[in-house]
Amino acid sequence: MKLTFLVIWGCIISALVRPSQECTQCCGSCTRPKQPSCPSPPGKNEKNLRYFPDKPSHTCTAASSSSCKGKFYTSSKECVQCCRSFL
Repeated sequence: MKLTFLVIWGCIISALVRPSQECTQCCGSCTRPKQPSCPSPPGKNEKNLRYFPDKPSHTCTAASSSSCKGKFYTSSKECVQCCRSFL
């Protein structure tokens, strides 16, 4: 009984700890929100751009971050590396 209790308790603790670990690579979203969120093309002096895969051109294109809610890629290189299946 005690061994079963310890195994179950260990599984519960493991399930709680795993999601709390921080993501280190490819943590952004590869899907672009529907318009009017994240408008494209961005303004000329836009600094905080977000990048999304563009299937027809097989590249990642920049979009304005002004109304983007969520975690998206901040560089074209990172977007291409992490969103290969979307290109």
